[in-house]
Amino acid sequence: DYSARLSAELGLPFAFAAHFSPDAPDAPMKLYRTRFEPNGPDSRPHAILALAVFCADTQIEAERMASSMKLTFAQLRTGKPDRLPSPEEVASHAWTPAERSVVDFVDRIQIVGTPGECRARILEVAERTKADEVMIATHAWDPAARAHSYELLARAFELGERS
Repeated sequence: DYSARLSAELGLPFAFAAHFSPDAPDAPMKLYRTRFEPNGPDSRPHAILALAVFCADTQIEAERMASSMKLTFAQLRTGKPDRLPSPEEVASHAWTPAERSVVDFVDRIQIVGTPGECRARILEVAERTKADEVMIATHAWDPAARAHSYELLARAFELGERS
């Protein structure tokens, strides 16, 4: 909670990287809001929440896309960092017990699903944490799948083209 506390004390905006943090965002986001000290007449709290989101037309496609990050995190957390694998490489990977235990953590921090499911979960987390802004990170092996995920999310939130 150091960065939440420091940002609050200095009256600065705060961003929480929930897309890779081992901790839930709730406590740091609440701490930031309750401890915020304005640093000027227009100073007010502003909290950004970064989330890992994998959105696809079907749940199976979303899970397939998210599988690459699951293995990447598992390898990183077990001291064997490697490049982002393809979903095919993940499907044929021989998981160690240590890697499997990391997947439980990854499942808690990722939002994986169809547009409606992802929208509902993003809104729930944003409301629960009182986030002013949400940033989405989709670390997908396939650039087209990543772009499609962002397109589906934009439609789910009724975001139009911006000039």
